[in-house]
Amino acid sequence: MIKLIFVLLVFLVQNNQAVPSPPLWGDGKAFDVKVNISTGSRKYSWSFQYYWDWNNRHSAYYHDQNQMDEVCRYVQGHESGKERCNVIMEQENYLVWFPDSATCCHWSSGAGMIRPDWMLDGKYIGDNTIEGKLCHGWLKYGASDNHFYAADDSTPCLFYEHKNSSDVDPAGIKEWDFIMDTYHARPQDQSKFVPGVDCSNSCPLIPGNKKIN
Repeated sequence: MIKLIFVLLVFLVQNNQAVPSPPLWGDGKAFDVKVNISTGSRKYSWSFQYYWDWNNRHSAYYHDQNQMDEVCRYVQGHESGKERCNVIMEQENYLVWFPDSATCCHWSSGAGMIRPDWMLDGKYIGDNTIEGKLCHGWLKYGASDNHFYAADDSTPCLFYEHKNSSDVDPAGIKEWDFIMDTYHARPQDQSKFVPGVDCSNSCPLIPGNKKIN
């Protein structure tokens, strides 16, 4: 009996210690990182440089060529993707800047940038080793099922979601693979959040695509 009680106590202690605190988005203040993004069937994949600055309430996605980002492709004349596209989020507004054609426009997403504590009421789903680093997994339901893995030192490891609908990939999965050795928690260069051209015009959107699904 004593041995059984001891085993149960060890089990309870180990399990209590095994559940980490919900992760912040990066360090919760400001960071930049390179991300490889892909769709569920791996039909499309590309890279983008991500800048996130909660201190100043904006973020930016600098997509490389051959991108298939839905925000960029919702703008009429840019449906095919392919060209470079920078998306700067200011509160609930997207500034969509196409540097190759030196054009920019804005539209309201109704979403807003990712909050630092967005996983606060998420569910712990276990650990996974990613690129040799131990990462803790969390799940939170919103418009889709959001899976996020982060390390103890706040390095983001992996994010993926199952989209309710997707014209890019029937599988509906979007995955961010963070290139962890490019992660830097630091104050951001504010010029990254300013388009290089005038962005005062509203975006002409593809009919039916008023918001991100």
